[in-house]
Amino acid sequence: MTRRGLAVCICAFSLLLAAVAARSSTLALVALPFIAYLCVALVEAPWRALDLKAERSVEVERAGGAAEVRVRVTVRNEGSAVPVLRLWEEPPQGVSVSHGDARRAERMQRGGHPRRAEPMQRGGGLCRGELVQCGGSLRRGERMQLEYSFTAAKGAFSWTSVHAVASDPFRLFDRVLHLPASGEAVVRPQVRRLRPFTLSPDRTLQTPGSILGGRAGSGTDFWGVREYYPGDEMRRLDWRRAARHPGQLFTREHEQEEIADIGLIVDAREEVDLHCGNQSLADVCVDAAASLSEMFLRGGNRVGLVLLATVMKVVHPGYGKVQLQRLLRALAGANPGASPSRVSLDNAPMRMFSTRAMVVVLSPLTAGDWELFPRLRARGNEVLVISPDPVRLGHDGSLDRAERLARRVARVERRLDLRRLTQLGIRVLDWHVGEPLGPLVRRATRPIRGRTG
Repeated sequence: MTRRGLAVCICAFSLLLAAVAARSSTLALVALPFIAYLCVALVEAPWRALDLKAERSVEVERAGGAAEVRVRVTVRNEGSAVPVLRLWEEPPQGVSVSHGDARRAERMQRGGHPRRAEPMQRGGGLCRGELVQCGGSLRRGERMQLEYSFTAAKGAFSWTSVHAVASDPFRLFDRVLHLPASGEAVVRPQVRRLRPFTLSPDRTLQTPGSILGGRAGSGTDFWGVREYYPGDEMRRLDWRRAARHPGQLFTREHEQEEIADIGLIVDAREEVDLHCGNQSLADVCVDAAASLSEMFLRGGNRVGLVLLATVMKVVHPGYGKVQLQRLLRALAGANPGASPSRVSLDNAPMRMFSTRAMVVVLSPLTAGDWELFPRLRARGNEVLVISPDPVRLGHDGSLDRAERLARRVARVERRLDLRRLTQLGIRVLDWHVGEPLGPLVRRATRPIRGRTG
């Protein structure tokens, strides 16, 4: 029973009690409309089992930086008529619901002719506060649609049911229903296609690829000439040199081309997620990881992922377009938040990366994140740290003397900490988020003399 029904019941019984106590027929006659009102509501209320079927369709369209997610819930009545049916749903948190035609409710007759459903009177529209809602009568064989859309830069959204309330024409007695209507939408981070460049890690996997391995083997670049050994292919013989040295044969060698094993560690924890306007350090790290993953996989390399967010997510190393979709799906669910287990960089599972892997860490870095790097170097991994600078994030120059001094102290502390990493033989990229990432990574991964095979 709703509050309106409770008020009608109180009025009717109060008048009846007053009529009995005062022995007044006038008060009894005044109570008759309220009693009739209740009787009609009781007769028309949907007490019987309802046969309502709900279906959900979700479409994702990306335009520019953000994607528009269109959600449509269709409820079909396969049973008796429902005098009043109200549908409502709460959009996902942290998204902005669009206005206009994207939030509408329609009622479809049996012949398929659309007819506008009535918006809920309470609130005067289809969206009240944070709820998207609609309502109207629904006869047998008719359909009602609840449609809305919202924009999101990235994220993984899922639905299991839609809320429905069936009631009598006067809305005195409500029956709350939860109609199963599952759906899922994944808004993957926007991938900025970086210009490919020659990656030169210290170690590579001994699998044919596109990276020069620094030793003789199968490839296209000339490496050297050696004496002929039985079993060498005839097409590799150097006949010109053999003509100058009668009685001897020589074999041409090429530089081995292999693939790189790359492990990405992306930091999207709440304690490092600094916001300034529309910029977020966690989103910057996630978007950079998406672009780097696409570039590395396009070059035929093997890429794995460890994502630190509300929970730790792991994508084991793999190749190709299928692996890229796995990585983007995991990055789409990077929602910064505090975790009961206090996830940190030091807890990242390093065993999923081989000792030949090049580990790329994308993190602003905090005071307790430095213990990971000596462990990586002790395992023999080459490490590249891409650290978005939180000190220069959103700096507009309008600071007083004390703020400028504090910013200068923070910048000095950050430089000293990053210098500690370079002393471990780690390549460090102090990244100002306003600069393009591709040229900086290309410069930071230039070949270094003294590589080990």
